[in-house]
Amino acid sequence: MAPTSDLFLVGLIRGLQQALQANDYGLLILGPGDLLKRWVDSRAVDGVIVVGGSDDDAEAARAIVRPEVPCIVIGTSPLEAEPHIGSVVIDLAGGGVKVARQLYESGHRRIGFIGSSYYQSVLPAFQNELESLGAPLRPEWSIIAGDTSDDGERAMRELLSLPTPPTAVFTRTDELAIGALRAARKMGVEVPRQLSIIGHDDLAFARFVEPPLSTVRIDCDAVGKAVVAMLFDLLEHPDISYEARAVATQIVLRETLAPPEL
Repeated sequence: MAPTSDLFLVGLIRGLQQALQANDYGLLILGPGDLLKRWVDSRAVDGVIVVGGSDDDAEAARAIVRPEVPCIVIGTSPLEAEPHIGSVVIDLAGGGVKVARQLYESGHRRIGFIGSSYYQSVLPAFQNELESLGAPLRPEWSIIAGDTSDDGERAMRELLSLPTPPTAVFTRTDELAIGALRAARKMGVEVPRQLSIIGHDDLAFARFVEPPLSTVRIDCDAVGKAVVAMLFDLLEHPDISYEARAVATQIVLRETLAPPEL
């Protein structure tokens, strides 16, 4: 998965390890390439977990799966049910909708977005929900910045320098949010009194920044449990095709969200 961030992957791996260890299994981490296929062909592993998020997820799973070695794909959109392949979906789109509603209900109408380099369902869902609420995301308020906190800082400087800047900004990752907070502080913009910021991922540091960051939580432990449960279902019932299972996201409200100044 070109994920939300490298730090998110750390949390996801921890969630998978805990769920597997609870069932007396271990986790072997491999990158793409022939080595994984050799492990599967030799029956050195009992199952495969693919961290995906692209249109090629199903094809990648089919290339490595065997009837006796099922594969679970973690992605952002469901795969069609087929034998030996399971699909666990992180509902990023639902999180985008929740953020749009939260900002709108807090009184914001000038709402911006700072995105990462990886295209996912968050921005379309966020944008469509704002449109339906009557607070459309103007083109100049949406910046695809990159992946680092420096990218977030640069993008927020650009947004705050507009003649009519947004009063609230949703960042695609918490790392981008850290840079956005830094830019606001350097420009003398007080968060949340003059600017609200909501991040995404609820990484470990989000609660410790100043002010503590409101964000969208991906429950990596819940993802791990859903993946392992489906993997064991496929091991025990290899001839059954299972529908995708979704793991919802939720907003964690801390101290970077407030109504806009009148």
